[in-house]
Amino acid sequence: MWHEAERQALAQTLLEVGPEAPTLCEGWQTRHLAAHLALREHAPRVIAGEALAPLRAWSERRTAAQAELFEESVAMFARPPRRFSPRHVAGDAMNLLEFFVHHEDVRRALGEAPRELSPAYVNAVWRRTRQMVPLLLMRSPVRVVHVLPDGRRAALGHGARTVVLRGAAPELALHAFGRGAKAELTAEGLPEDVAALDRVLPLPG
Repeated sequence: MWHEAERQALAQTLLEVGPEAPTLCEGWQTRHLAAHLALREHAPRVIAGEALAPLRAWSERRTAAQAELFEESVAMFARPPRRFSPRHVAGDAMNLLEFFVHHEDVRRALGEAPRELSPAYVNAVWRRTRQMVPLLLMRSPVRVVHVLPDGRRAALGHGARTVVLRGAAPELALHAFGRGAKAELTAEGLPEDVAALDRVLPLPG
């Protein structure tokens, strides 16, 4: 499964850049990201607690404590969850884009260019993006059409106004997850429609 290869690549990158490198996640250094990834898989109640008022303070303390244990966090994340864990069973469906986007959170924050990815991997990202983007674009005021370099396209969202985004599947995925300011893609449409999309999901400057 592709997410396991991405897991190891992300873990390696985290170790290479260290605990205090920047990320595209607002307010997070790599130590915070590593803690999030480790707890997401091995202590999911902590992550769930962030959304529940009675547990939020406890969750934040637990996450902050984990962020001080950078190498331990990376080692926890690099170790896949148990075989019958829901996150293991879900495989690429739950994890591929999560790991890919967070890997790019580190790389793009450091000014790195897009990676050279295999066609099979890119296709896996494209499939998952098409499945998830309708949820991610619920806030979009315009319909979005993704167009790949080979001409494949997917119309996403609703509305009378349309913006066409052209780029490789990984770059389109980054935009859908709110990292478009660091993605390599182009936007086509009426200026006011492009601006409306940019206000909700940032586009490259």
